Amino acid sequence: MWYVVDMLFAKKSDSGSDVVQCESSKVLFETPSALIAYEKAEKWGAEHEKDSAFKYAGIYNIRDLDCDTPGEGTEVGGSFFEEEYFWHRINDFIPDKNEIPLIKLEANKNVPIGKLISDEMKNRIKKVLDDED
Repeated sequence: MWYVVDMLFAKKSDSGSDVVQCESSKVLFETPSALIAYEKAEKWGAEHEKDSAFKYAGIYNIRDLDCDTPGEGTEVGGSFFEEEYFWHRINDFIPDKNEIPLIKLEANKNVPIGKLISDEMKNRIKKVLDDED
């Protein structure tokens, strides 16, 4: 059976700040049980931590994909939430397809990445890289 394991990583905090940057990861594992998926994910998290400025924090959820083999169209994540005036603010949630980062990068392979990403994203990347030093 295939399981999606929701994992959490957080920046190593040396600056004394109460605010730390976090990363969530949804990782697929094929195992006979959720417990074995948990064990595999723990190893994956420890390995992932080695090449990252983020420290493995733990696993916060596991769910099965309810399919024998994931393939095209297999749902691997999602959640329910409430928003006021959703349909009046749809553009706050759903960007134009050409603004989805991976589509944008694939369509502009010969353009320097610095010209494709926002200043906010540049600052986030800079912060991650500066903290690795």
